[in-house]
Amino acid sequence: MSIRWFIALSASMMVCTTLLAADAPKVQQDNATNPPAENAADSLADQVQQIETEVSEQMRKTQAAQINWMMLQRKLSNYQSESAKKLEDSIVAHPDDPAVMDAVLLLIEKLRSPISDELLERISKSVLSSPKAGELCLRLAMPKSEMAGQVNFLKQIAEKHEDEQVRGMATFALGSYYRQLAANNSDDESKQAPLLAEAEKYLAKVKSDFASIAAVPYQQSTIGEKAHSELLRVQNMANVKIGKLAPEIDGLDIDGNPLKLSDSRGKVTVLVFWGAWCGPCMAMVEHEKELVERMKGKPFALVSVDCRDTKEKAQETRKAKGMTWPCWWDGNNAEGTIRATYNVPHYPYILVLDAKGVIRYIFINRNGPEELEREIDKVMEEMNSNKISQR
Repeated sequence: MSIRWFIALSASMMVCTTLLAADAPKVQQDNATNPPAENAADSLADQVQQIETEVSEQMRKTQAAQINWMMLQRKLSNYQSESAKKLEDSIVAHPDDPAVMDAVLLLIEKLRSPISDELLERISKSVLSSPKAGELCLRLAMPKSEMAGQVNFLKQIAEKHEDEQVRGMATFALGSYYRQLAANNSDDESKQAPLLAEAEKYLAKVKSDFASIAAVPYQQSTIGEKAHSELLRVQNMANVKIGKLAPEIDGLDIDGNPLKLSDSRGKVTVLVFWGAWCGPCMAMVEHEKELVERMKGKPFALVSVDCRDTKEKAQETRKAKGMTWPCWWDGNNAEGTIRATYNVPHYPYILVLDAKGVIRYIFINRNGPEELEREIDKVMEEMNSNKISQR
């Protein structure tokens, strides 16, 4: 089966198979017995664009539907899996086709398919001459247990690709890969330490050799800026753990006034990373207001860091929601210094610090605000007991 024939078939299936239809299996069977003409589009590139557009449209319709949500999601997932297998077979059969990179990116982005080691091996020749290889490398930065050849593939691109921009993006992907793998091994320092060293090596190389390269497809920043942020995560990862002293935050608050995290020493401190765009963050605000009110007159402080909002949006949200506690603004892009220092993995990200500034608890949103309050009370009671025992 050629790539051209497969993409034409998939495009026809996407048009004819409406995920909302009750008789979707019958429509798919009819399409299988009556395949579309091979010349459904003028070129492979046109066909890749066509199927990408149609998958996006069906995903939009699926996400907008409220009835039979789980059934629709299952149909979409099944279609993606079936299409991904057929497209991967076609790519393996035609690894030198000019549209191979478009097809591989389609596999990852729209069909949500992991890339097999066999596929990486078969397309390696095409990738080494493709200007789009850097985009593929950035999408391979996430560690995948089923991809044993992932690192060697990225190293090959970083060392041998003819395009400097692609080599830089591959080098950044390697640094990001090792940083994320280190985060996955946070409970075992003997495993984590060498992974952090590898991450730091590649990210430092990005800063020294490829700093000005645009971070395609993230055009709002350079590879050097992203590497700087990743390095902060790497250098502080071993410190942002329960039992470790919380890294200092020293700067200006959102209104331009000096604010240091260590100003709260001697108090139980809750540090919240949030954003106005984050639904769970906004859902926590009422609990935070109640907590501040309940802790009035006690050695307690709530401080926060706004992430990825414009300063105006952050100020507007704080005023509208009655968020009266101090707040740093960490910029409106993905490379904020404070959240990189704290290696923030999700939002809201909430830490409870004791009177010495030591991290005692890290909140996971699914545990609910009641657990957070219990942990705060526990640290507060411990502090009060220590004061009594020292009299």
